[in-house]
Amino acid sequence: MAVLFGPYHADTDHPWHRAERGELELEACRAEIRALAAEQGFELDLFDILTHMSSGGGTCRRWSEVVRQVRATGRRTPC
Repeated sequence: MAVLFGPYHADTDHPWHRAERGELELEACRAEIRALAAEQGFELDLFDILTHMSSGGGTCRRWSEVVRQVRATGRRTPC
């Protein structure tokens, strides 16, 4: 997750953070994340992960349910 999305506790110059801020095109973000993964000895494709997450690959569906449960208690969420 750190290679894919960068640290959650800080807004850094990680490619994903820069893309979120509109400073980096998504295709360039993908390439930079691939390079970060390769430096650590593995393959990772941002588009494959996002496709999996958005197609009900487990994480997205479960996460959505957790967010609904938290909101039902009256708490606010950033999601």
